[in-house]
Amino acid sequence: MTGEELIAMRQLACPFGLMVVERDAGDFHDILNKAGIDHVHKAVLHVLRKIGPNAVGLVDAFDFSDFRLKSILGRYDGEVYEHLMKSCEAGCLFGRFGFDFETLE
Repeated sequence: MTGEELIAMRQLACPFGLMVVERDAGDFHDILNKAGIDHVHKAVLHVLRKIGPNAVGLVDAFDFSDFRLKSILGRYDGEVYEHLMKSCEAGCLFGRFGFDFETLE
């Protein structure tokens, strides 16, 4: 691995580890109190902001196909935006907050 690749892998490992700790916070109750968990959450956000500029390159480096990723953006039928909206309507949080996709209000 080159130096840049090693840096990129470390940048990925850090948020992964922090997110596991945050997700399974109950398993760490002997070590972390509420303030500690809050600190872990802030650290997750910090490292995600740090790797943001490299995120596309890091994902592209794995060379997963759009099919394997179930990516709407890899569609060949020319209806990317229509399928993107349907996907959002079916699986995202907008509906929980009363967002109306028809009027965009």
